Amino acid sequence: MTQVGAMLVVVVVVAVLHMAASEPQILAASAQSLGTGVAHSETTDNNGVIIGECAYLNSNGESVKISYRRAPNGVLEVKSNNQNVRNPEAELQACQKAANVITKNVQDSLRQTQEQIFTQQKALQEQILGQTQLFQNQLLNAPNTFPNFFPFGNNFPFNFR
Repeated sequence: MTQVGAMLVVVVVVAVLHMAASEPQILAASAQSLGTGVAHSETTDNNGVIIGECAYLNSNGESVKISYRRAPNGVLEVKSNNQNVRNPEAELQACQKAANVITKNVQDSLRQTQEQIFTQQKALQEQILGQTQLFQNQLLNAPNTFPNFFPFGNNFPFNFR
């Protein structure tokens, strides 16, 4: 399946509560139909036709899938696999908004995690460098000492220079 300009966005939501905490207005607009998960995918074919679907679990735990096709001239065809969906266009918009919010939240979380990893890595590198420098200074500035198992102590009787 080769398609020019293909764009695939799949987002899975663990809970609507996460969405409610970050974007309450989106939740209010879609709370009646969106339940615990959202997935959205979209591709563009060689003719510029956008084909996609947005799926979610409604408040009853039923899987709702809204398929759509948008022609280059803007004509939109929308259908749902669930007969309880009265306005598929509105449900599609709500589903896409929820997917966008979740995508943003995931990206923000990933960015924060990457920043934390970078900060920890930098701190670890500085700690390793400090320990290495301390060890080198101890070796370079240490008096000529030898292990205690030599019978002559710390004064080595031989000169190798």
